[in-house]
Amino acid sequence: MTQGLGFDEWLSRTLAGRPALPFNKIVHGAMEELGLSRATVARRLARMVEDGYLVRSPEGSYTLPGQASGEADAPAAVVEVIHSDATVVIDPFGGLRIEFSSTLRILSGFLSKYWLSVASIDPPDGEQFQYASSNFPTRLCRGGFQFTPPGVLAHYLEFAEPIGSKERRPIHYVFGQTFPPTERMYQGAPLPESLVGEQGAEAEEMIATEVVSRPIPGLIKQVGPHSSLGIRIHFPHRFPKGTVRVLVSDGRSGIENSKEKSRIDQLAEEKGTFGGLRAFGDMLLLQVPSFKLDTNYVVQWSLPTEKAYRAWLHTFSKT
Repeated sequence: MTQGLGFDEWLSRTLAGRPALPFNKIVHGAMEELGLSRATVARRLARMVEDGYLVRSPEGSYTLPGQASGEADAPAAVVEVIHSDATVVIDPFGGLRIEFSSTLRILSGFLSKYWLSVASIDPPDGEQFQYASSNFPTRLCRGGFQFTPPGVLAHYLEFAEPIGSKERRPIHYVFGQTFPPTERMYQGAPLPESLVGEQGAEAEEMIATEVVSRPIPGLIKQVGPHSSLGIRIHFPHRFPKGTVRVLVSDGRSGIENSKEKSRIDQLAEEKGTFGGLRAFGDMLLLQVPSFKLDTNYVVQWSLPTEKAYRAWLHTFSKT
């Protein structure tokens, strides 16, 4: 029996590079390697087809999106995610900058494209600024894919030349998005809607995740024993962010992962380490060593009332 693999990751590996597999072969493999029942496998397959993560042929065979059109005739690249970080910088008037960075190592195969766990909607008037860089020649591309809703584009890095497992250097990349206050992502009227909440009851959050439940042609993700995930949130000086907490949930079902949350809470209490959620002045830092794939790690903070925000802004303007 295969240890430590969920059905989605197991299926992604099983189908990678293959033209298609019939229902009975998938069921037999999942029962033998994962210990799942026939009914459970059938339900999971049906849901993945409905969500667009799988393609079912009229004959009843299953394949990954893109493989049916010949996009993935080569064996999938197995990539280890060494670290994955998200940094958010919020300005006092509602502007926002988000930067994602990651370090990868190719364990086998060749990687020509790397689909990011990031999607965006085309902004009005081109006010959103995007950038990307890597230690290998690459360019940032966007395109619709089966796992993205209509009108939403997925980002991916396209390397100038395929990178193989013989390459000793890890792949580093940075992807950033900048949203000015005029785009209204962090600004409403008359006050920034994501900086102000009614009676302080509303909350804002930042999510970091490494997705594998959406099988992508040519790519299989893994984490190693020293892999880490982080979230850094930089607030304006002395911003009244209120109550802060960590939430952890399954990336597909949204069900809370209380065991993983308890582990993170315990890390925050350990001295001499930087694990868990910690505050350093106006920055919140969440560090998750040995993080889990397909898991949403969320930093959530409560918003101030309009009165508290105006009082803070008045003081902030004088500094």
